[in-house]
Amino acid sequence: MILTLGGMMTYMLLGAIWQRFNFKFLHETGIILMIGIAVGYGLHHGGYALELSEALLFEFCLPLILFAEGYNMHPKEFFRKIRFSFSYGFMMVFI
Repeated sequence: MILTLGGMMTYMLLGAIWQRFNFKFLHETGIILMIGIAVGYGLHHGGYALELSEALLFEFCLPLILFAEGYNMHPKEFFRKIRFSFSYGFMMVFI
């Protein structure tokens, strides 16, 4: 839980910095990807073994992805696509 909140706060901080200084040369997702590669490289060559389990993926990574996508979506676009989201959810209940 603490990792998830820390990740969200880091993402929000980087997003605010990105908007404040109006960077145009790289999307903020690219920066997050580079940070992830650097951390993974450091862990790998530092002798730490990190195993990606389902719990880590669903409790830490997935909420960050969903939060980022929901935060960056424009309201008009959200309401235009809401019926597709409801229809997928309705179908998944029966599958």
